[in-house]
Amino acid sequence: MQMFSRQLTSALADKRRHIGRFSLTVLALSACILFGIHLQYWTNLSTVKENAVFKAITGTSDVRKSAKVDESPPFIILMTQWRFGSTALGELFNQNQELFYIFESLFPTVTLRKLKNVTQNTPESKEIARDILRGFAKCNFKTDYVNILSHWSGSAPGHNRGLCLNSPSCRMHSASALGDFCTEFKGRLATKIIHADLDLLKPLVVEDGINLKIIHLVRDPRGAASSRINYLNFNNPRNVAKARPFFPNLGRLKPLGLLDDIPEYMLPIQEINDNNPTVRGLCQWIRENTKRSSDPLPPWLQGRYHLVFYEDFAKAPLTEANKIYNFIGMPLNPELKKFVHDMTHSNSSDTSLFSTSKDEHKTTNKWMKYLTVMEERQIIKECLDVLQLLGYEPNRTWILPES
Repeated sequence: MQMFSRQLTSALADKRRHIGRFSLTVLALSACILFGIHLQYWTNLSTVKENAVFKAITGTSDVRKSAKVDESPPFIILMTQWRFGSTALGELFNQNQELFYIFESLFPTVTLRKLKNVTQNTPESKEIARDILRGFAKCNFKTDYVNILSHWSGSAPGHNRGLCLNSPSCRMHSASALGDFCTEFKGRLATKIIHADLDLLKPLVVEDGINLKIIHLVRDPRGAASSRINYLNFNNPRNVAKARPFFPNLGRLKPLGLLDDIPEYMLPIQEINDNNPTVRGLCQWIRENTKRSSDPLPPWLQGRYHLVFYEDFAKAPLTEANKIYNFIGMPLNPELKKFVHDMTHSNSSDTSLFSTSKDEHKTTNKWMKYLTVMEERQIIKECLDVLQLLGYEPNRTWILPES
């Protein structure tokens, strides 16, 4: 009996050792599997975090932050530079009675910066501009803003056609009246701005959830420079007279402050101080803001950016107008189509700088006759990469045939 008991005890001990070894094996295999899964997770975590879906779910993406804005009507921004042909293009919105349009809504930033002692092109100056656009998006206008804009000669009745529906004087009488009129358009808003870039506009989408539609108007730098020379000759003859002795040796761009540095005698001119007057500056702006169709757009800009060439609009205005209205999600009605045709095929004798009734096709090619070879070479030296980026030929023959 004792012999049997010892054998049974020994057998049970052997079994426990086998079970123990098996359990250890299972535990070891489980640990290896878990370690592999853990390692794979951390290895791929950085990739996962870059995934747009992950960002949208976790709140780390511009997409999630701006997704809610798609339900509201778009706030249309025509973003451009001085003498790029934007007054004519802006008429696509000014003449639309379903849109509330303000011509150069950021013009008051010049005065507001001075009142607040804020330097141009600083974070503080950009925030002043953003604050105006935030208010515009909500039809919430401040009294000082309205006062400045209403007394500006550039804010003429023809440039803000919608206001004439609200007031016989076509002027903004008070911030509250302007806000009440703005709300009647139920969020269908548009403006032209020449004091902005994508860096200024991004927080309006990402942080404020405003449904921006940005129409980026660009122009051949040579055409813009030619138009700027003409503008200064017409509006600032005394300053131009001081620059004239330098023309034979330097051309007109540099003495007029339109090439790189700005001479002191040109600084009193408001357009020189308030805009981006030099060829160097305008080409830098194009470099930093232009997105071609082959370029991947950042999440916040997807579906919100449309590039327009002034030359394309001049060549085929109705085609480009249709593209723009498809982009903003509105129909181009027959009245607007007729207006576009009449505006860009005008036989009017009005050749003033700010006339919107011109043969835009002829205007596009005008720089070829107006710039000297020296001036064109100066522009190409500053902007060759920009000409190539936009697809302009760096010689005197542009894609449009001379009419």
